[in-house]
Amino acid sequence: KLQPRDATLHGSKLQVESRGGADNIGYWDDAGEWATWSVRIPSGGTFTVLGEYAAANGDVPLTVELAGRSLDATAPKTAGWDDFRGIRFGAITVPKGGTVELAVRPRAGAPWHPMNLRFITLELPRD
Repeated sequence: KLQPRDATLHGSKLQVESRGGADNIGYWDDAGEWATWSVRIPSGGTFTVLGEYAAANGDVPLTVELAGRSLDATAPKTAGWDDFRGIRFGAITVPKGGTVELAVRPRAGAPWHPMNLRFITLELPRD
């Protein structure tokens, strides 16, 4: 699990806050801000990207990037800022293992709605 406190936050408003007894990346109301993590992956493969978020103001179009590969996803509106929901953002194929960067950023050209991001998880498919 990639936690909020382990992220590098890019922007002046984005910050780690606590809601519902757990940390999240909040105050994410500027489409020019994003978060990154340094991730060590053991080998290449197709990773499922999961997360937990809240989005009270509307659907959130975003892009997840891993090792130079990207996927576009939309996090549906939730009932409030404390209504965190799990989401499967999609899958990204990475050709080889190593230390790579994972970024979550607003999708270019799409209207941005604020979001609180509690965590991101990468899962390899199970045999």
